[in-house]
Amino acid sequence: SGDETLSVNGGVSAIAVLSNTVTATSVVGNAIASATSDAVGLSGYQVSIIGSGSLNASATSSSQSLASSVGGRAGA
Repeated sequence: SGDETLSVNGGVSAIAVLSNTVTATSVVGNAIASATSDAVGLSGYQVSIIGSGSLNASATSSSQSLASSVGGRAGA
């Protein structure tokens, strides 16, 4: 919801990975492929580290689209 709180005594590690592949194929007509992806680790969190500790966060996003058509238009 965007108003989350995380309080810890120590370290925090957050890893988010998202992979997205979309393929569209057409023999007669239009082929359109669209791929979008978002990877969010600690979005919307307020992080409080009590005492000593560290915050390690990473987010990786990969998106790939492929469109092919024999008798029409192809767009990716």
